[in-house]
Amino acid sequence: MTTINHIFTDDPDFVRRRQKLRSYYITARGSDVVAGVAIPRTTNADVKQLATLWAHEVNKVSPKDADDRRHLVRWAACMNRVAAAADPNAMGSPYPHNSEFWQECTRRTAIWLNARKVVPSKWTLALDATVESLKELPDAIGGAGRYAGGKVGGAFGWIGDKLGDASTAVKWTLILGGAALTAAVVVPPIVRAVRR
Repeated sequence: MTTINHIFTDDPDFVRRRQKLRSYYITARGSDVVAGVAIPRTTNADVKQLATLWAHEVNKVSPKDADDRRHLVRWAACMNRVAAAADPNAMGSPYPHNSEFWQECTRRTAIWLNARKVVPSKWTLALDATVESLKELPDAIGGAGRYAGGKVGGAFGWIGDKLGDASTAVKWTLILGGAALTAAVVVPPIVRAVRR
């Protein structure tokens, strides 16, 4: 058996949720055509349940701008209308403002909630950029190290070829000098990569 809660929560897209609910109620309760649009004949009980589900989503919103505040004011007016018009003594009776509820309240709210998901906040953009930079950091450091190591290794290989069978002391001097030079060549590109 399909429940309203399941229909409402099974899709992350609020417009599709609304469409599924609308279709469900048109099938279950019938519809009236208002301005060319089929409006479900939902009851007072139906609208109260739907208003609770939508309110749960709307209450998660922390207003970011004037548009959010305007939608929240509109939503509050819808909920006040539901509270005043849905007769608690006649929960099985048709809700008297079905057209307004489906066209003004749920349709506009669904579109607004979807739009809020599409536009990330400045904080989200900054956080995403930082996370991506941290993901790329090992490759940047590795690339800088490979580049510097290739240059330094090539230079010491050339020196080793020229020296041939140098004494052990000379080899250790070159190894230690090479390590110091490698550090001097590798560290600056790493620092530059981290600062980007």
